[in-house]
Amino acid sequence: MALVLRLINIWGAMGSGVNPFFAGGAIADRRFFVGRSPQLREIFSKMFAAQPTSINVVSPAKIGKSSLLRHVTQVYEERAEATGRKPWEFVVVDIDFDESSCHTKSGILTPTS
Repeated sequence: MALVLRLINIWGAMGSGVNPFFAGGAIADRRFFVGRSPQLREIFSKMFAAQPTSINVVSPAKIGKSSLLRHVTQVYEERAEATGRKPWEFVVVDIDFDESSCHTKSGILTPTS
């Protein structure tokens, strides 16, 4: 199986180059996550394709990457069912590389509570 790498430049997709997002950490409550429909469509279309591909989200700091990816982890089960896929067909892993425990292989592989 070939692994395809696709970069989503969320900065360029915003047009003006002005950061409209609150810079106080990732949005944890999905009720407060708004926008990013084109990016979510792109992510889920790649995820739920007949041949799923990996996706990297790339942009400058504090533009909302963590919030976007956290939202994906919160809603992928609903999105999968809406497309006729089963949520258990996918493994979604949320790794925060800002966490020092994720700086080593053993730290990444050790479950946290």
